[in-house]
Amino acid sequence: MENIEGLEKKHGGPDRIIGVDNKIEAYLKLVEAEKVLKNQELTVFEREKTPEEMEIIYEVFERLPDFIREYGADQKRFISSKQVHILDETSPHTKGIRSFLERDTPGRYSPSSGRIEILPEGLSYVRLAHVLVHELMHVNSFFSITSKKDGEGTEQSLRASFRRFGVSVNEKGKTEESLFNFINEAVTEELTKRFCEKYFQDIRLLRDSFIALKDKKKQVEFLDSPTFSVLGELLDPQSLYSYTNERAGFASLVELLYEKNKNEFDSYEDVFKLFSQAMFKGHLLPIARLIEKTFGKGSFRTIGQKTKDESPSVVDTLSSLYADSSPEPKDKSKQEKPV
Repeated sequence: MENIEGLEKKHGGPDRIIGVDNKIEAYLKLVEAEKVLKNQELTVFEREKTPEEMEIIYEVFERLPDFIREYGADQKRFISSKQVHILDETSPHTKGIRSFLERDTPGRYSPSSGRIEILPEGLSYVRLAHVLVHELMHVNSFFSITSKKDGEGTEQSLRASFRRFGVSVNEKGKTEESLFNFINEAVTEELTKRFCEKYFQDIRLLRDSFIALKDKKKQVEFLDSPTFSVLGELLDPQSLYSYTNERAGFASLVELLYEKNKNEFDSYEDVFKLFSQAMFKGHLLPIARLIEKTFGKGSFRTIGQKTKDESPSVVDTLSSLYADSSPEPKDKSKQEKPV
């Protein structure tokens, strides 16, 4: 089942390596992909996956290609079940999992190693599957690095720093700071929610628990506002989904872009898909142009700066973008290209 049909698969390495010529880039991408495949051995911090966990992994893998293609991906990145690592919270070697416990984060994905790591403590099968889907959206996100060359020709070794990951962009010389970081997580989690809502009822080990969760949740709906619909999740302590503040801030941005550009877009969903396509394909320029056209010169970078650090408060998600928006789009003839 790992040999998934539906899309021609991308290799496990970066989509782009900036700073080398095309031939060397092709070689180095394969080198990085090979590293990913060789970096999946079991460590002292993890345990073997149970048969039930393997079944869930395969069921999710099988449904992923069609889903991401619907939201703009041309290809699914190759991934093996060996790249999904279940951390062992009972292991005496606790140092390797302490970061999870301190940040209360049950999953993470490393583009450089290709490893998905999940801490299953206290997670039902449904919540474990939700974490898996979120990280798989990251796996399939556009990923580029900036290279500094050591050596010549095929003897080059790669000293690299992250440049792009999904919608987020690392500033030059500031490898720890990613512009649009919370927007990247918001798009990722919104896609995760859509996947869960579409498929979890069809997966044997998830069906009953997922239906029970849906039946228990408080029905708070604001059909006229995607932003308030996301914030309604705060009233539901059983909510499966995360990054609520980030998703509300992102939804308010998409709402504004749609409202101010109805002559170009038929729906909120059309604007959302600009972001999902950027996440999977790396096409940020259409978003940059739309934001600069709507809010003025420099607004693309301003929004990137605002969304790079801590997640916003609920009040911020409702007010900051509205306060900063200009009343009307500027005249197209006076627009300059985004920075």
